[in-house]
Formats: sequence, C-alpha cells, structure tokens
Amino acid sequence: MSFVSERIIRARVNLGKNSFTILKVYAPQQGSSEEEKTKFLEELEGQVREIVITGDLNAQIGTDRNGYEEVMVPFGYGRRNVEGEEILKLCIRNHLLVKNTFFKKQDSHKITRYGWDGESKTVIDYILTEKLIGGKVRDTKVIPSEHLDSDYRLLIADLNDKVKSLNAVQRMPKIKE
Repeated sequence: MSFVSERIIRARVNLGKNSFTILKVYAPQQGSSEEEKTKFLEELEGQVREIVITGDLNAQIGTDRNGYEEVMVPFGYGRRNVEGEEILKLCIRNHLLVKNTFFKKQDSHKITRYGWDGESKTVIDYILTEKLIGGKVRDTKVIPSEHLDSDYRLLIADLNDKVKSLNAVQRMPKIKE
C-alpha cells in the first residue's frame, strides 16, 4: 500500500492468478475551490491503469446515460451534478466503468449517504473499474444497516477470481431501458 496524496491511497491486490490495483479516494466536497477539485482529478487520472477506484467522490452521477452509455447503464440514482459530470468525463477519457450502475437494486442498496435531516438521499460513493477488468466485479451494493452512527452507508463489491484474463476485452452488456 502507498499514499499517492492526502486524498488517494493505492493498494495492489492479488485475486486468483491475476493482480490489480485498488485506489481508495476522497474527493473534495462541493464548495471546495476549483483548483482543489482540478488537482484531485489530475492526481486520480495519473493513477488509472488496470484499476479499481472506490470511495467518496463527492459527485452525483444520476441516471441519465445520454452521452455516457459506454461507461454506465441505467441503474443509477438521482440527478447529476457538476462534479458527477466531471467524473463521467474522467471515465470516458480513461475507459472506466461506473459499476454501481450495472446492477439493479432497490434504493436502500444504492444510496450511500443519508442527510442528517432525514430527507436528503444521494449516491456519492462509487466503484469505478478499468474496462479490461470490469468483469471481475460481480456485484456492488450498499449495506443499509452498516452506518456506524454516520450519514454514510458501506458500499461493497463482490469480486470474481474466475475471469480468464485481464487482457480479454469486456463487452458492455445490452440492457433494455
């Protein structure tokens, strides 16, 4: 494990005969300076290769796939904000998939943050994978009961160690909307 920056930690993981990198990230919040947000995105983009990115991206990607069909499928949540647009652009540039959107779930298994007011609900934590290893993620889900007296919920992924090769090209599933 190594620290890339105060917002990015890098770890190498062995899974079966393959290995890949996981980045744990914490993006600047809304209201942070554009300079800080740009610096984070540049640092993150410099780390993308055979990778899984997980963490609080402080972005809302939403459900609208127009222009982003190659990186997400229709099982997102809510509306997109400016930060979500930037994350999707990063995904396009770096051939990343937003794996949270690949699995149909009830809202309680999608929502990663509940506001203290009891009203606001958002998805700001994501699991992004490089397309070549996207097939290793069998499922993503939020564990609603795991919140440790916090407004955040635990987001997990089930990984598959039976994928033949990291070099095999993954085809995007065709999903009827």
